[in-house]
Amino acid sequence: MTRDSWFQRLYTLVAEAGGRIVGYGNVEDTGYLDHLFVRWDCQGQGIAAALCDALEAHCRELGVDAVTVHASKTALPFFLGRGYAIEREQQVPCRGQVLTNYALEKIL
Repeated sequence: MTRDSWFQRLYTLVAEAGGRIVGYGNVEDTGYLDHLFVRWDCQGQGIAAALCDALEAHCRELGVDAVTVHASKTALPFFLGRGYAIEREQQVPCRGQVLTNYALEKIL
């Protein structure tokens, strides 16, 4: 599978403000929230929450029972505040480093 075909199979939303992209998020039909990103200078304005609300609503429309995500330490408080529960802490190799992230789930 090419990177383009992988990305095209995701349900993706883009947030814009002032004529520029300020964030985006996408989710697989299985309920796996693959990306949620907001520009550093636009954080704290509710953009991530709005994107996540819409992605979760899309999952509900598909009849998905739960949304899962692998969240960084930085993103963990955001998802916990939205009702996601930690399933496990993970150590993930990435470009010669080992990063800690968390597998989370939210029952819809």
